[in-house]
Amino acid sequence: VEVNEARLSPSTVTGYDVIIRNGMPLIINTPLCRLTSLLIQRSVSEDLKTLSAKTIQIRYGFLKTILNTFYPDFVWSVKYPPKKKTPKREYSVDYIKQICAAVKGTSFELETYLGMLSLRASEIGGLMWNDIDYDRKCLNISRAKLCDRNGNWVINDQTKTYDSARTVYIPDYVCELLRKRASETFSDYISETNPAVYWKALNRIL
Repeated sequence: VEVNEARLSPSTVTGYDVIIRNGMPLIINTPLCRLTSLLIQRSVSEDLKTLSAKTIQIRYGFLKTILNTFYPDFVWSVKYPPKKKTPKREYSVDYIKQICAAVKGTSFELETYLGMLSLRASEIGGLMWNDIDYDRKCLNISRAKLCDRNGNWVINDQTKTYDSARTVYIPDYVCELLRKRASETFSDYISETNPAVYWKALNRIL
């Protein structure tokens, strides 16, 4: 983590810190000379009781990087649980209207609409006023607001993935909300609320 921290996102570093503190309890204190594929497989099976297949692959991908660096001669192989594809829900027009009615006039109405327009919570937190093009009615997404390993919210000058840097077109009503917000704030950022706050608030409404 220390070697690669400069190129990793703050949220990735935070996730690795969690693994270091709590992850893989069956093998975390095992000397490398005593580590075997069998021990690692048992650790995977134990984690499978409480973790998703995606989390397990991230966790043991981290382990693989460590072993390739510090124990390159160690040959190991484990079987991961298959990933489960979650079917996408289809939302009716009436349901969407209910959400819009529920958030209307709230302090995070704008954030809710931005989320409906495909923005991640972290991307909403990273939006600045100069990202808006009112003439073309679009937003340029190029950064994210993330929580670092010390619990502080920081701006990361890149999105989660390369393809996440994009232009999103916005309807007239969202333009109105943006103009209203702009008249009420002196902040450089469109949303001053931490992403976790309106994410939890929206989930309560849903």
